Amino acid sequence: MMIEISKNDKNSNVRAAAINFLAENYKGNDLKEVYSSAMNDKSLNVISNALEGLSVLDMNLALSKAKELEKEKSMSLTFSIMNLYAENGNESSLTFFMDKAKEFGGFSEVGYYNMFGKFLKKCNDEGTMKGVTFIKNRIAASKNQFAKYGAQKAIKDQLNRYEEKSAELTTKIETMKKSGQDTKALDDQLNTAKSIKEKIKAAYDETKK
Repeated sequence: MMIEISKNDKNSNVRAAAINFLAENYKGNDLKEVYSSAMNDKSLNVISNALEGLSVLDMNLALSKAKELEKEKSMSLTFSIMNLYAENGNESSLTFFMDKAKEFGGFSEVGYYNMFGKFLKKCNDEGTMKGVTFIKNRIAASKNQFAKYGAQKAIKDQLNRYEEKSAELTTKIETMKKSGQDTKALDDQLNTAKSIKEKIKAAYDETKK
């Protein structure tokens, strides 16, 4: 019955609700066809819910569909795509986050920075620094105090990440040295982590001025 509603109800809000209900309560692979079909719906809210449901059953397909939908102007769909990338993406999606910044304002900007910070944890060193620099520069001209706090937290999360990485590498190096093992590769990684940590700290401190 719910599948039928998701496909044929005349009200797009009802179709979207039906898709959401199926995604939250059922995990059968037979729903993959339902979600894939719903990706062609005229309603972006339906598509948004279908994308989230599809991500549970076929992440690769969901990521592919998300890529096709990046330019759509829908807040709910944008957040669905950002959440998908924050959970399963990498630095290849960095441009999407930066391009979408202009679409956010007011309290929604806080959610944007929250997603951005979460996404950056999936990025490599270069991607992380690009993201941090982008956030720092963008928030500098903002008068939205709530957004500023969100931006600072997004950067602080990356600072914490590299502090933890530096501590873990330091512990590994000390352990390896005690057993006479070569630590050059880890030494290089530690130097890189410390360098990035200092750059992120500088960016974070700048947002507090």
